[in-house]
Amino acid sequence: MACYLDPKSVLNFKRIFGELNDLLISLKKLPEELVENEYICQAAELCEEAGFTPEELAAYEANWDWIRVEKTIREGTLAKGRYFFKNPSI
Repeated sequence: MACYLDPKSVLNFKRIFGELNDLLISLKKLPEELVENEYICQAAELCEEAGFTPEELAAYEANWDWIRVEKTIREGTLAKGRYFFKNPSI
């Protein structure tokens, strides 16, 4: 059984949550004078981290681990290519 919403309700929902999304995005950006202070940047990162559940933090860390592995593999391959380019007789 399908559940259909009133088109006006859907439009209001999108308008309200679209505005909230813009507000949340603007709140994530610190003013330039605050970004220059290392302690304030660290405090902002801790506040953002506190808003995640343990599962979300684990997924976030897993994503960064994957990125680090890919970066390491790419750098190793590039270094190997540079070595063989400089020493073509090998």
